[in-house]
Amino acid sequence: MQSAAAGFERIGLFGIGSLLPTSEAFGLVERWPRTFERLARADRAIAGWTAGFSDHYLMILRKSAA
Repeated sequence: MQSAAAGFERIGLFGIGSLLPTSEAFGLVERWPRTFERLARADRAIAGWTAGFSDHYLMILRKSAA
């Protein structure tokens, strides 16, 4: 990872979908939309803490000034 981000400074790392089911569970989402809406809100609230164990994450980088 170090070489892939050479010349960049990490600004943020956020977990994505830590509390949400996989896309195969789409039928459940349609059946209980408010439940999954709450899960999505909670997922956004804890995204900064879940990057270490999430299957997917968002990394925000800034090009170094050097």
